[in-house]
Amino acid sequence: MNDKTVYFVTGTDTEIGKTVSTSVLIRSFVDAGLKVAGLKPIASGFELRGDDWLNEDIESLTVSSNVSLPPEIVNVYAFSEPVAPHIGADEANISICLDTIVQAVELAKRKADVLFVEGVGGWRVPLSGRDKSQEDTVLARGDVSTLAKKLDVPVILVVGMRLGCINQAVLTAEQIVNDGMNLVGWVANSTAPTMECYQQNLSTLSQLIPAPLLFELPYFADDAQRQSYVVEVYPKLLAV
Repeated sequence: MNDKTVYFVTGTDTEIGKTVSTSVLIRSFVDAGLKVAGLKPIASGFELRGDDWLNEDIESLTVSSNVSLPPEIVNVYAFSEPVAPHIGADEANISICLDTIVQAVELAKRKADVLFVEGVGGWRVPLSGRDKSQEDTVLARGDVSTLAKKLDVPVILVVGMRLGCINQAVLTAEQIVNDGMNLVGWVANSTAPTMECYQQNLSTLSQLIPAPLLFELPYFADDAQRQSYVVEVYPKLLAV
């Protein structure tokens, strides 16, 4: 492994466990004795607690990390409402600049041995808002995959284990590979206490996704359990 390593974590959809999976990855590398930090460059859905606007995903990544970074490095673009980033950017009348995110990642690399950069939504979620030079219905180019390609780092796919996950997972994995990215592994995250035919679905996904299964993440009803769960992932990623 290089002294400075960055992984990009994406998912098959929103609310499928990207953050909890990223937090587990961070803790695995921390346990291996490395300086590790998690970044969420684009986040939406903040709540006011006291005088601060807080986001649960960012809190989870920060708690799991053992490297302290300025908030503006951990999260470059923050949108208060839980909406898609291109909508949040439109409503805030701003543009998401990928170069600004890349600069934040470069600054974080100076303090950490390993970084996990969590995406937003799925692989094709738009980041750019409306192209003001054209009709209002036209979206400017740029999505989560564009950011991952700009960073040019290995990709980890989080699959929410639920009905319909096979189609979503296979299509997303295929697109990641077709986009020329290095898919180094995937995570099976249980989004509910039980899933019909879980093992059969897991077996099918293991055969169809062109990357190794890094770990399975059980369903946690309790936040404390979720935040303390640790699994040995570091050796598997090192071997990829």
